[in-house]
Parts: sequence; structure tokens; C-alpha cells
Amino acid sequence: MSIRRKLMVLMMGVSTAGVLAVGLLLLAYHVFSLHRAVVQTIDMEARIIASNCAAAVAFNDADDALDVLSSLRANPAVAEAFVLRDDGSLLAQYSSLHRSGVPLEPPRPEGEGFHFEGQGLLLVVHTIRTADAPLGTLCIR
Repeated sequence: MSIRRKLMVLMMGVSTAGVLAVGLLLLAYHVFSLHRAVVQTIDMEARIIASNCAAAVAFNDADDALDVLSSLRANPAVAEAFVLRDDGSLLAQYSSLHRSGVPLEPPRPEGEGFHFEGQGLLLVVHTIRTADAPLGTLCIR
């Protein structure tokens, strides 16, 4: 093989490697951006739902809390949601996957914000509060 041919093969190899590297970086960026957008969307929904559940928790009204949680069916990324009283007991639950009347096991939140559980599940936790004090906790998976 001539030097000219060897240089051409070398340049094509380097160019191909560069294009592949840029493609992989773009793919990683898009996956990261999508992941961040999903987290931000569910976090925003959790804040809205927590605010809308405040009266239901204050008056211990499970039906009203369930009505508010049921609005999460509009987001297919939400599998489960729980409204917990301030003592940690379950007031209401929503599940897009689980249809029977058997209660689901609510998570034990480690603090407000979002956490990743096993199998890559996202758990978003927000405090349900009035102007005076916290009333309970909203957990969304």
C-alpha cells in the first residue's frame, strides 16, 4: 500500500472516530436532558398536587385527597402517589398500575425533594403545608 493510501485510510479512520464520539456525546446529552425534564415536570406537578391536597389533609378527607391525586392520571410517567398524614399514616393513594382495593405499601420518605429508588424509580416527596405548619407528605413515584 502506498503512503498516500495509508494516509487516506488513517484520515478516514480518525474522521469516523470523531463523528462517532460526537454522536455518542450528543446522545448522552439528550438522555440527560430528557431525564432532567421528566424530574422537573414531576417535581412541579408534586408541588401543585401538594398545595391542592392541603385542605383534604387538614380536614382528614380521604375522598377529596383521592380526587386530587387522580388528576395525576394525565401524566403516564406517574405510577403511584400517596398522601401521608403528619404522623406518617396513609390518607389516600393513587395507582395507575394497581387496580384492586388492596392498599399499596407507601414509601418512607427520607426528606423533601427527589430520590432514586431501586430499579431507577424516581420518588418525589413534598411537604403538604398550610401557612402555619406542615400537615403531611405527598409522595409520587
